[in-house]
Amino acid sequence: MKIHGVRRVMRAGRVRAEAEVEWESGAFPTRTLYFETSEDYADSFEARPESFLMACVPLACWYGEARVQLRGPICPVLFENAAACAHVMRRFYPELRPPKIEVELGLEARKPPQPTRTAAMMSGGVDALALLRMNRLDYPLDHPHSIREAVCVFGLHGFDHDVDGADGADPVPERLAAWEMLFGRLAGLAEREKFSLVPLYTNVRSFCPDYLVWSTAVYSPLTVAGVHCLTGRFDRLLLASDGVGVESEDCAASQYLYHCFSSAALDVHGELDVVSRQERLELLSQWEEGRALMQPCHWVELPEPDEINCGHCEKCVRTMLGLLLTGTLEATEAFPADDVAPELVERLWIASPQKLQHVLTLAEPLRRAGRRDLVRALRRLERRTQRRWEKPRTRPTAPA
Repeated sequence: MKIHGVRRVMRAGRVRAEAEVEWESGAFPTRTLYFETSEDYADSFEARPESFLMACVPLACWYGEARVQLRGPICPVLFENAAACAHVMRRFYPELRPPKIEVELGLEARKPPQPTRTAAMMSGGVDALALLRMNRLDYPLDHPHSIREAVCVFGLHGFDHDVDGADGADPVPERLAAWEMLFGRLAGLAEREKFSLVPLYTNVRSFCPDYLVWSTAVYSPLTVAGVHCLTGRFDRLLLASDGVGVESEDCAASQYLYHCFSSAALDVHGELDVVSRQERLELLSQWEEGRALMQPCHWVELPEPDEINCGHCEKCVRTMLGLLLTGTLEATEAFPADDVAPELVERLWIASPQKLQHVLTLAEPLRRAGRRDLVRALRRLERRTQRRWEKPRTRPTAPA
């Protein structure tokens, strides 16, 4: 894989970092990868080769590229971490071969901005909101570890871009509009909670069209990659784990992988490693504003215009079951339902064994809560899903 022409351009009120990505194996055609933000943040946005290296190494590793070549220069910390990222992937998928990283202009360390400033990834989901809430409870606003910036990314869902458009880079108008509504809600939260909300747009998801590969193998480094273009604003980035923590069987959610995202200018921390998803919901159940804003929805189908979540995807239903256990589902504005019907649970489409395990962890708490109807629905879901998996793959397989 070759990364050509890393550059910074201004276009339509935004500043963009872009480069051409050439697949030497012929797996995909050469295309432009980009990261961009509002021109309001142009002074602290650079076209950093580190962003493209962090995005491309996991893809090259997965799709069998022998090397990743770029001009550079590259931060020595991120150079080592990008290589380590590929080796962590091999730990989960032994058939993978980490690509060689070749940098024409060598290594060059960058200094972090001063003073120290902390940012977080902010999707509006349960994990991101729980991270913000716990941070606010643990640190005063003037502490260096207090979250004062947050990055909200458009382009991480499989249907966000028109893959038949130019470079797969044309946002689908309806999905961009839905994300802008989300950003608007979170901007209100940012004002009240005293942090800056920074938009980041990317087409990186279109470089990995396979949902299983994205969700279990590569989403975390590709999600964080573009933030290295923003490191003039902060030197510490917090990324909430998936609620399974150190026991995660998904490569992309592994705490081993989270340690591979840092550069000398940006220290990336995985957070909430030992806080379960249900404990996060317990925390948010006591925070009315967080309950009102939470948007865990997979966005396979966009919610209705006056709704925040679709209310019937796997992640929505799993969150609703968790809120039911906290006794706050009825009081949660983000979901219009006051209860969860067993039929809704039974109809869920589960993509992987890990996601099935996530939802099945709720069976015992629901039994103790007296909701045997939902426990029976979960067991029927388990049997139906296992039958469906007898032939189709449920774990991504690397190309030969």
